[in-house]
Amino acid sequence: MGKYVLALFVTVLVGYLADAVVGSLLNWPCAGAIFAIAVMGLFLLNELENLKEKK
Repeated sequence: MGKYVLALFVTVLVGYLADAVVGSLLNWPCAGAIFAIAVMGLFLLNELENLKEKK
């Protein structure tokens, strides 16, 4: 359960920071949402890899 909460907070933090930095510097609206989705996708892919290794 702890790693899922950590994944949630990391995703929110990356989304916020990406929106603040990338969104404002490059004038890229919704950059935070795009980065947050990419980070959560990385967490999901990592979990799938861990499941494959256990088999």
